[in-house]
Amino acid sequence: MATGIVSIAAWQLEFPWIAKALFYLNIISFLVLIFLLSRKLIFSFDQIIKDLGYYKTGPAYFTLVAATSILGVQVYWLWGHGMYTASFWIVALILWLIISYSFFTLITISTDNPGLGKGLDGSWLISVVATQSLAVLGSNVVESLTGNVQQILTFTLLVFFCIGCMLYIILITLIFYRLIFISLQPSELEAPYWINMGAVAITTLAGSSLIPVIETGPLSVIGPFIQGFTIFFWSIGTWWIPLLIILGIWRHIRHDVPLPWTHHGYSLSYWSMVFPLGMYTVCTYEMAKVLDFPFLREIPHYFIYIAFAGWAITFFGMMDTLLRKIRETQ
Repeated sequence: MATGIVSIAAWQLEFPWIAKALFYLNIISFLVLIFLLSRKLIFSFDQIIKDLGYYKTGPAYFTLVAATSILGVQVYWLWGHGMYTASFWIVALILWLIISYSFFTLITISTDNPGLGKGLDGSWLISVVATQSLAVLGSNVVESLTGNVQQILTFTLLVFFCIGCMLYIILITLIFYRLIFISLQPSELEAPYWINMGAVAITTLAGSSLIPVIETGPLSVIGPFIQGFTIFFWSIGTWWIPLLIILGIWRHIRHDVPLPWTHHGYSLSYWSMVFPLGMYTVCTYEMAKVLDFPFLREIPHYFIYIAFAGWAITFFGMMDTLLRKIRETQ
């Protein structure tokens, strides 16, 4: 997800060699992860069901949907192979149906309820990211369709957009309550809280992607609603950025929590911080273009370097950790 969206941002802002390098790296990573998941499905299916119904591990499965959708967008933009876009969207839709209803059902009927303070964090917002990723990818599929099929799919994408908005509003209210009114230790303020911003960034991108799709036809009457909601969510995402930076300084500087590029500070969760940085770059670029806000077009031209830095730092931390583990086993 993180590598894919940074690649898309690089392509938008005319860094083609970075975009393509990250694209091919993403393909390799995607195939490796699919292989590992397939092996787990075959040999540890019971463990997957257990993880899917647990508060801390269950939301991570929504990354399957988002990653598939983002790779589909990469294939469409960087390769120009629109014929494969529908296949990615169908796979992502099937994954969303299975994971979404399995997770929320298992969580609802679970008797192991840790409470709001222990059970909820920013990772739950990956459900929003997954839902909105279907709207983003689907907007590329619509272009190749005509007639009733096009109208049905467009309406379906709007439904997913609204579901994603509903999930964000519900979850962020609970997360905000958890942050403000329940004691939070520095070690608990992990990178997944950056998804607070990333979820509204992809919601902004979904709205920006749908606006051109509904310009004509019966759904054009709700165009102003989508435009307003798109600006609304972009504003929320922008508001989150300074607060998350301040909290990060409090966590790492004030309380000496190790930084991600050190081997004892790196965690896989830091990739969930890179994704929002890339997504904010992409969504701002697309919104400024679709709504014709030239004064906003400068933001992604600078923010892209923050996304590049975040990706490079996290990648360096990952490689350093892997190399150290390899040396320790020898």
